[in-house]
Amino acid sequence: MDLVKAIISGLPKSLHRRRKGYLYLASLVVASRILGTPLTLKTVSQAAASVGLRVSPKKLAIMVGEVSSACRSPVIDSRSVRQYISSIVSHLKRDPALQSILCDLFGEHWGVALDRLHVKSLELLKVTGKVTRLELAGKSPAVTAAATVWLTARTLGLRFITQERVARAAGVSSSALRRRTKLLLQGLEVARFA
Repeated sequence: MDLVKAIISGLPKSLHRRRKGYLYLASLVVASRILGTPLTLKTVSQAAASVGLRVSPKKLAIMVGEVSSACRSPVIDSRSVRQYISSIVSHLKRDPALQSILCDLFGEHWGVALDRLHVKSLELLKVTGKVTRLELAGKSPAVTAAATVWLTARTLGLRFITQERVARAAGVSSSALRRRTKLLLQGLEVARFA
């Protein structure tokens, strides 16, 4: 909470005139990203709704962008993307339809396939992160993580791990995942020729 207070106190007065609820929630999201335990906008919106606050994830995303640029903290951090990758893979492990497919293919060792997906996703992030660092500044780490997991699944031949399934596990839209995938593929192309 001290970090949230520090973020809010360091913001310009023009942001304080906006809706206070969004300002506090956006500061909480930015603080979670700085600390390396990122909260998704969807999670924050749902938590706010559970206590009676109606929060638009779209308006919250805009406010997060404004707060993060105002406090000059990088919105994207490879540590937060790694956290999201771990979260996405754990969501995939709990997907009963995916478990059924993996059991048919790998038998009792179906968890090993997803563990390999996790490790290879982190390796892919390391490669693309060096090249696309500036392009990813200000972009959602959840979408970057989802695109990384999906690209890795395609590379490993796990074609039944679809964009929709990964997007659902990450709590992002499929269209955002597709756009980020194009950006990461461009980064991989540059890394290959570098």
